[in-house]
Amino acid sequence: MNKPRSGRALHPPIDALLLRSLAGDDRFAPKVRALSRGTPWTQLDESRYFQLIESLRAAGLAQPAFWAIESYWQV
Repeated sequence: MNKPRSGRALHPPIDALLLRSLAGDDRFAPKVRALSRGTPWTQLDESRYFQLIESLRAAGLAQPAFWAIESYWQV
């Protein structure tokens, strides 16, 4: 069964926990890690939010679905 397209786009909250975990994963390019480390999530405006999301997608985090990024969301 194919999941709806929206299910592939969903992701957990983009917050300090998620960004810190992504920044610490050396499997990602230095640019993605630096963006994750240097982005204060409380100050994301719409433009920076979508820039961050696109960077995460480009790093392969949307495969197989973007919700899988929740593995980096350690609470």
